[in-house]
Parts: sequence; C-alpha cells; structure tokens
Amino acid sequence: MVELLYFKKIFTHFFFPSIYFNEILKVKSFSSLPPGTSKIASKTDVMKFDGINMLFAGSLSYGFVILYDVVKELERRDVKFKLYIISADDFNSDSKNVIQYKTPFNQHFELIKKMHIGLIPRKPDAYLDTAIPFKIVDYMAFCLPILTINNLAAKDFIEKRKIGFAVDYDVNSICDAIEKFIQNPQIWNDMKNRVDYQIQNEDNWDSRIEIIFKTIKKLKK
Repeated sequence: MVELLYFKKIFTHFFFPSIYFNEILKVKSFSSLPPGTSKIASKTDVMKFDGINMLFAGSLSYGFVILYDVVKELERRDVKFKLYIISADDFNSDSKNVIQYKTPFNQHFELIKKMHIGLIPRKPDAYLDTAIPFKIVDYMAFCLPILTINNLAAKDFIEKRKIGFAVDYDVNSICDAIEKFIQNPQIWNDMKNRVDYQIQNEDNWDSRIEIIFKTIKKLKK
C-alpha cells in the first residue's frame, strides 16, 4: 500500500468504478465513474418468447462452471433456450442447446444482435463488489438486459437502472430469473428499453467525459 500513500499525497481527487471501491482505499475526495458504452444495436418488443437466446462472452474461469448446471436445470424444466458462448476457453457440453464460438467478441455482432439476455454468472468475489465489469457495458451496447450475481457494485449498477436481475450464486436463482423473462416478456421489453435510454443519455462515453470535466472545473474553484 506504499503506492496508495504516495498517490494520496499527489492527487486531490480520484475516479473509481463505483462508490464501493473507496471502502477499500478510503480517500477523501472521489467520484464514481463506471465504464461507458456506445450503442451498436436496438431491439424490438417481444410479445411472446418461443425460445430465449442467452449470451455469455469472456473467460470461463472465475466460477463460471455453474453454467453447466444451469444448462441441465433449464433442460430439466423444459425451458426452450439456446446458450451462446463466445470464449477461447473450452465449454465441454454435449447439450444441443449450447453453441460455442472461440473467435473474438467483435466478430459476432450479427449473432449478438439476436440475443435476448447477457449473462455474467461470476462467482462472488471482491472484484465485483467494487468494480463494474466491462462485459456489462458490452452487453448494454446491444440493448441486452443483464443477469448477474449479487455482488455489491454490479448489483447496484444494474438494479438502480432497472436493466436486469442480480441474483444469488446458485442454479435455481439463475434459472428462476431466466424464466421470469420468458413468462412475462414485458419485463424484458421494459428492461431493454431502459438499457437503450441509459446508453443514449447517461451511460455513454460522452457522459463520462462530462463528469470528468465538471469535476475538474469544480476542483479548480
């Protein structure tokens, strides 16, 4: 923590990804500055889900092994779904409902436009208690409602905006949330519309730059 003591002497203000970050560093002056995004695609309203397309993108480490059991439970419940995985890591599943691509995220924009939910079922850890994963804003760029785990920063970001669900790290909680979208498509419609609003008004990169400029101007007074 020698570096932190040095930084506290040099800098008068800090920008953190969430307010919870400062519970670790405990500086006197800081602003919350989560990552921003830019809109890539819109979505039309759904009246009924004939099947729901879910996306997981990224590394399969950090406790994502729970996805194996989520797939099995959804199949046991006879839920109509497809889970698309974009990851260089192997997801060894023989389920016909799982499709994996090992090429980069940005090569699959046309596929991602067809998704309904972005998944971040990461095992609880200190990182998600203090930071906002870039994957959240990657999903938001495609107007995807998000399903993540009850970690402080990610939960706070998603629930305040009403753009998804933050649930316990267990199979039934994750599957129950997925079924809420299927059983009541209006929940999905409302959330994807709020995602659209957020990226056009409050969670784009221009809004982040504005926060920085306003903070600098205030500090100069």
